Amino acid sequence: MFNHLGNTAKGILLALMGFSAYTVGDACVKWLSAYYPVIEIVAITYCFSLVLCVVASPWLGGLRRTLQTKRFKIHIARGFTNMGVAVFAILALSHMPITSAYTIFFMAPFIVTLLALPLYKEHVPWQNWLVIALGFTGVLIAFPPGPALFDPWVLAAFGTALCVAALNLLARPLGPEETILSLPFYPSLINVLCLGPLALYVFVMPSAQHLLIFALAGVMLTLGLIGVASGFRLVRHAVAAPIHYIQIVWGCLIGYFIFGDVPSLQVLIGAGVIIASGVYLIETERPNGTIHKVAARLRKPKAKP
Repeated sequence: MFNHLGNTAKGILLALMGFSAYTVGDACVKWLSAYYPVIEIVAITYCFSLVLCVVASPWLGGLRRTLQTKRFKIHIARGFTNMGVAVFAILALSHMPITSAYTIFFMAPFIVTLLALPLYKEHVPWQNWLVIALGFTGVLIAFPPGPALFDPWVLAAFGTALCVAALNLLARPLGPEETILSLPFYPSLINVLCLGPLALYVFVMPSAQHLLIFALAGVMLTLGLIGVASGFRLVRHAVAAPIHYIQIVWGCLIGYFIFGDVPSLQVLIGAGVIIASGVYLIETERPNGTIHKVAARLRKPKAKP
């Protein structure tokens, strides 16, 4: 069924899967941040991700072909950028409610779309600008920014947004000749090599229960890296970037059921606006969607009596 879809539909679905997986992973690391140092959480999570990559490599393009990449510099850049995402995000999530942190993380779609214009000469239709603006308006309705903009954890959240934007922009040069395995493999490898030795200095032995949470975070991280990067490889940045807003919906649900955060009416209204922007995006990208049919009817000249 998936193979019968066009690239736009595939890109949207893959980005949706990836961003949703990231939300589950964020919830895992937020939970673990109460028990373990940030460096250790990042290192162990990426260790699990790296092991999963190696085990699943025969089905994701093969390890040998992945290591023979011609885009080594891009992969290295994505690896270090992803390290910034991991460290900044855990710092923010460990000191802020998950939904509040996401409010700032959602600056990323704006940054991606703006930078894609000069970097990749992308044409951004007004519909995409409307979706991005509508989605961010929903974020502001749900979680209006407070006065403490220079709080260190707020700055960490802004750092996350910048690194997320850079990570997504760096996915475009990775063409179809690059394996799917390369998308999570190199970021995981670089994080393990760089942060693993540092984690030994602050290492706290995880319990068996927490190792399962670490493993789940590693699986979700791998799925997120594959899904989001694949989505940005298939469709324009202006199309894939607004899918990021789906995290606010999952963030509200996870915050309520796991961390006891009760969403207010403004949160529910904001989430509704975000969902509406996502539906509008999908409809505008479907050639046979309702919006295109209505527009065609409006353009069709009326028959003379």
